[in-house]
Amino acid sequence: MNTMVEETVGQLIKRIREEKGLSQNKLAKLSGIDRSYISQLESGKRVTSISLKTARALSSALKVQPEIFLSDDKTPIELPPKSIDNLFEEFKQKFEALEMIEVPIKGYIPAGYPCIKEEGNLGFAYVAKESVKMVPQPQALYALLVQGESLIGDQIFPGDRLLVKPQSEVDVQGKIYICRIGNECTAKHVSATPEGRYRLKATNDHFEDLEPSELEILGRALRNLGKDTEL
Repeated sequence: MNTMVEETVGQLIKRIREEKGLSQNKLAKLSGIDRSYISQLESGKRVTSISLKTARALSSALKVQPEIFLSDDKTPIELPPKSIDNLFEEFKQKFEALEMIEVPIKGYIPAGYPCIKEEGNLGFAYVAKESVKMVPQPQALYALLVQGESLIGDQIFPGDRLLVKPQSEVDVQGKIYICRIGNECTAKHVSATPEGRYRLKATNDHFEDLEPSELEILGRALRNLGKDTEL
């Protein structure tokens, strides 16, 4: 069924974007147009019309004709009906975004003073497959339950689950890593010092920075998955 609406160019862009299940960030990537400009267009702030170049970029990303974005009036705009192929592709994209992968929760990680990391089988966490598609070997990901309050400045609290990518080196300075100091483990922000050592930093002022003479990196925390209400 054809869709007839009376709307501005910004409202039209927003409607078509939402019908195709795209976020502003995704449309920005597909079209090469800055997300903040798309936001201004859709809200009608400062930008009320677009150039032919912008119309072509948006129409290519949204798979519509550029002419529908170039009308100077607010007459009703008729969109062509979606084909079966377009509907199937949209369904496929939405399904893939919802598809989840199972991540084992391997134990507890102290977020405080280093202590023995408790190992165990604590069930599974579930992560959207789309959200880790850029992670090499996502099947190797695991989760750890946080104990302690040294990362509360990151909004990471006791009982939260950290999604961890196994690795043995600090590849991005200042990120949160799972560290082993001797026989004890901790989760801290890690960065290199001018002396060639590593500084472990908390985001809770009650905990002092650490600069251990020996340090083993076990993995990097990718994100906080929050709490599982079933635990």
